[in-house]
Amino acid sequence: MRLEGKAADQSVRRPIAPVRTKTRSERMFGGMFVNGLNGLMGQNERLSAISDNIANATTNGFKKSDVRFENLMRESGKPAFQTTSVAGYTKRYNQVQGELKSVTQTSNASILGKGFFVVNTKADSTGQTFFTRLGDFEANSDGELINGAGLFLQGYKATNSSVTSGTTVGSLTTVKATLNTIAVPKAATTTAEGSGNIPNPATKTVGTQFNNALTVLDSAGAERTIDLTWTSTATGYTVSATASNGTATVNGGTTATVAFPLTSLNLGVTWNTGAVASTVAVTMSSVTANGNTVPGFTMTLARTDGNLDLTVEDIVIKSDGSGDVMAELSDGSRTRIARIGVATFVEPDQLDAVSGTSWVQSAKSGEPVISNPLSVSLGSGSIVGSTLEQSNVDLADELATLIVVQKSYSFNSTILTTADQMYKSVIDLKS
Repeated sequence: MRLEGKAADQSVRRPIAPVRTKTRSERMFGGMFVNGLNGLMGQNERLSAISDNIANATTNGFKKSDVRFENLMRESGKPAFQTTSVAGYTKRYNQVQGELKSVTQTSNASILGKGFFVVNTKADSTGQTFFTRLGDFEANSDGELINGAGLFLQGYKATNSSVTSGTTVGSLTTVKATLNTIAVPKAATTTAEGSGNIPNPATKTVGTQFNNALTVLDSAGAERTIDLTWTSTATGYTVSATASNGTATVNGGTTATVAFPLTSLNLGVTWNTGAVASTVAVTMSSVTANGNTVPGFTMTLARTDGNLDLTVEDIVIKSDGSGDVMAELSDGSRTRIARIGVATFVEPDQLDAVSGTSWVQSAKSGEPVISNPLSVSLGSGSIVGSTLEQSNVDLADELATLIVVQKSYSFNSTILTTADQMYKSVIDLKS
């Protein structure tokens, strides 16, 4: 995509050629030369805008531009008719909504309204701030949402899923989703599963012991170990439990007698670390006791819940208009990590363009007002996840305009050649 310089995009009325008082002889043909030349220059500038629009007709988030013309005022006190030339200025159509297209990337989003995404050149939000309608955001290796240009999406950080909004760019930070930045509530292990084999007690001497252990998470999210000792009896086993950081029980007591088939165990631990006491239900349906096909003690225990092992599997921008950014965790749950801040301007068409999809604040655009998408009174618009805003270029309109501009360019060329021929005729009269 072709980048455009600021001068080409500022909506500033500027004369294409300086206007000065003409002598009588210059007024004979000079007006034709000046107006023809200004017409060529103006139409050339408009052709550049049209070609840029056509080239970016399929560029997501692109906003079209056009070159407008106005007549310069003539000098006062001069004859009723005086050549005045033209001035051209570039107009951006930043407020014209592009069509929203559904995509499979859940971290992509569009704004349905007049607001802009706020992006920054640095992850710590201390770089230059840009405003864009292009929401092709994806997580980088650090979990930060960046767009295709490598700019960092800015939003209101969620603390324990709660969001506090502000109205300035300074109230925003880079949207980031990693476990150390997400306030995931800690959850103790409550369930576990046993699998493997334990020898048939009839094949073992009474008092034979086997040991295994279960690693659990306490209410603070810390890993703790419960050690189990299995002691054979004439008809089954007794099980006792110990924990280095607390007092453990089995089925409510210090020792429990179990028989086979064994279906479950209930472990309890009163921790001396300040964590809430744990109760763990262990399902033993996969444990056999035969000593024949699988001889020896091979029983293993594994927890089946708790939060320590969670990972961020995906980042989802919700489609309900709220702008909420959700982290989808490996247990299937979602937690809010941020809410996207949306910028609005008094004169959005007066923003200085860095490209066809990115802008910076200008003196004429006014200060950005940052708002929560749910603040309907500010009219920033709603955010629709899993979509991308298409270019607002109408190809049919651009091609029709191109034909008109091409004809105008040709007519201005004719003015110049005609003026040149007439001027030569006057010179020939002198000779």
